[in-house]
Amino acid sequence: MNAGQLNRAAQLLGDDCGELESLLRKVMKHNNSLGRLLQNAVWEEDMVKEELIVLTMPTATFLEWLGPLLESRDWTVNGRHEIRPFLRAFLSVFRLRTAPDKDCLTMGTIENLVLDYLYVRRKTQ
Repeated sequence: MNAGQLNRAAQLLGDDCGELESLLRKVMKHNNSLGRLLQNAVWEEDMVKEELIVLTMPTATFLEWLGPLLESRDWTVNGRHEIRPFLRAFLSVFRLRTAPDKDCLTMGTIENLVLDYLYVRRKTQ
């Protein structure tokens, strides 16, 4: 190889390196943008694996267990002490069924049970 060929090869290599550096800067820019998006992402339910605890017990046992907590003032949901938001938050983790072969109770059913329980408790006190 003569000097002219070496200079030409070096020039081509330098040009290729410049293009690669430009591409690398673009990749890093996109990577940083994606990192910022992921940092502030609000994960959709289908993106997060739910872990559910299924309680299998009679509703009376469930109410005996949960009743004292509901009657206490030791909890809030988003700064409020309200039964419906409490039950929604509770049911995002727990499910209740009365027997292993039965379906889990719905939010409406549990809400009615709890409201009836609290009504009777207040009446008898």
